[in-house]
Order: sequence, then C-alpha cells, then structure tokens
Amino acid sequence: MILDDFIRGTTAMTHVGQWNITYMDENIRQTFKWSVTFTPHDKIQVTSLGGTPIVGWSKTKHPPEVAAFFEFFTSQEQVKQFDELANYMPVRNDLLDQKINYRTRPDLMATFQQQIKTLPPDYVAFTSRSYSAGIGTILLEETTKMNVQGQSVDDTAKNIDARGNKFIQENPDVEA
Repeated sequence: MILDDFIRGTTAMTHVGQWNITYMDENIRQTFKWSVTFTPHDKIQVTSLGGTPIVGWSKTKHPPEVAAFFEFFTSQEQVKQFDELANYMPVRNDLLDQKINYRTRPDLMATFQQQIKTLPPDYVAFTSRSYSAGIGTILLEETTKMNVQGQSVDDTAKNIDARGNKFIQENPDVEA
C-alpha cells in the first residue's frame, strides 16, 4: 500500500533514526525518492537520535583494563572512525562540527549531525541511566494507545508520568 502511494506520487512519512539509513539505502535503492528532515519539536528537542550505550561497571574486578578500553574507544580518532563506519552520530562535542565521512548516504547524515546539536545537555545523562530502556518501552506503549486506540493526549501524558515514575522507583539506576 505504501509503495503504491509512492508510485502514484503521494508523500508518506515515517519517524526513524540515522541507524536506519544503511538498511533503507540497501533495500529501497532507487524504488522511490526518499530523504530525511529534522524531527519536529517545540521549544527544545526532546527526541532521542538513538544509539547504544557502552558502559563500564564501577564495581568491576578489572578497573585498569576497563579504563584503558574506554580511553581508547572514546578517543577522538576511534569515535570518528566508528561513526563513519556505523553511521552513528558523534558523542564527542569536539566532533560535532567536524566533517564525518559517513559510509552510507552522507548527504542525509548531515541533517542528523545538525539535529543532534539541539538536544538539551541533560538529555544525554538521562539516556545513559540503566532504567532508560524501560522508560522507552512505556513511552512506546502509551503513545501507541494514543495513536492507535484513541487514548487522549492528557491521559497519555498522565500515564507516562505515573508509569515512568513507578518504573524508576522500582528499578533504580545501578550506578546511582
């Protein structure tokens, strides 16, 4: 159905992240024209650009080795190489304005590289908490109820707040 709409000239939209660019490029190819744009937002950007946290446990039996790995893996050179190969956004501020030679669709990745600059500084701290994945599930469930089942915006916000706070209370951050 969606492809038929594209063939007839109708515009469609999906909300995905830069981690989907390689998959889409490999599977859509020239079937239809597609591009990316900034995620809509109000006063501040509040949508995650995705990513996979890499963490070291503070109670590890091998602190020097963990520290050495993080020093290597988070160096400017390694982060840039990882971003270029994996089509990820830089996690270092000193790379935000640098030219990243993305392997797949660098023309589209530039949009994401500009968008990441709009995220609030505290957002990164939240997304690195061990409970943030569970909060993401709650957000998905409640917004699905709103979009598919007709749950009101007010009820959705109240449910996210109540369920999210309960989840955090029951699943405190392991590093706190």
